[in-house]
Amino acid sequence: MNKIVVKNISKSFKLKNKRFYDIGKETIKKEILKDISFEVNHGEIIGIIGPNGSGKTTLLKIISNLLLPDSGNIDIKGKISPMLDIGIGFHPELTGRENISLFCALNGQNEPDVKRFEQMIEFSGLSEETISQKFKYYSSGMKVRLGFSTIAFLKPEIVLLDEINAVGDISFQEKTRDKIRQLAKNSGIMLVVSHDVNFVKDLCTRAIAITDGYVLADDKPEIVSYKYLNYMREHKDEKI
Repeated sequence: MNKIVVKNISKSFKLKNKRFYDIGKETIKKEILKDISFEVNHGEIIGIIGPNGSGKTTLLKIISNLLLPDSGNIDIKGKISPMLDIGIGFHPELTGRENISLFCALNGQNEPDVKRFEQMIEFSGLSEETISQKFKYYSSGMKVRLGFSTIAFLKPEIVLLDEINAVGDISFQEKTRDKIRQLAKNSGIMLVVSHDVNFVKDLCTRAIAITDGYVLADDKPEIVSYKYLNYMREHKDEKI
């Protein structure tokens, strides 16, 4: 069965000295993640919430093996399909159709059969004219539509989504939620980063709040959202 075990993950980044009179001084390190631990089992939809700079996206990149942690380790059972940056894995000079074939190849899949190919296009809601255009002409919403639709019909085991609800219209967001539930039900794992606590409460089976690099709460979405919003109200005048 698919599973993710995150154990004592920490990550820091060096901050550049931007001011002229700071050049030559020792570079400052900022801790983004501090001793993060949790487990995710098959069938779970985990919502990760937190303010900007709290380490949500950094965490997904570490789980995706796009970044290495400073300490700690991650044990993953299952193939990861990340959708962290809009357009990642797609070539700007290729059409939507050509990019579907490319994305499948990059993810170790053979050319999708005609039925699945058309399912991807139909789910995306992109017109025949749009799907035949070069990817570089797509809007952010179009890129998300194509990206999610391609991943969803490759029968993924573990999907990582970063702010999937931030772009696209409401009708596509609703389709996305339904598809995520279906994928998770088929023994998949979904990790979804979002600023929208209502989106997380509506979609996820569990939530994790990260603030200032730490796990603030890990529980049912309603409980985590309550604790997170209280924390944000108490620290609204602070730089988090």
